[in-house]
Amino acid sequence: MAAAASTPERYIDVEVTVGDIAEGVPCESAECPLALALRRTYAGAQVGEEGWQTGLGDTSALPPDAIMFVADFDAGRPVKPGTFRLFLS
Repeated sequence: MAAAASTPERYIDVEVTVGDIAEGVPCESAECPLALALRRTYAGAQVGEEGWQTGLGDTSALPPDAIMFVADFDAGRPVKPGTFRLFLS
């Protein structure tokens, strides 16, 4: 019996820069550093409290490290630039 073909994972890596952090607005999901970086990486993308979407129909929950980054930023805790892997579903 042949093995079932697996579907390759689809994802994008989003780099949050110092500039994204400086320009981000706490507690505004559409203007947080991750949202700014995502829109720069993937035109038309949006970040919301429930996850993110590409604008082309792909949606996904944010991974735990991205959720913690946004929570820390919103709470006024220091955050550092970094790269987040966001999976497409």
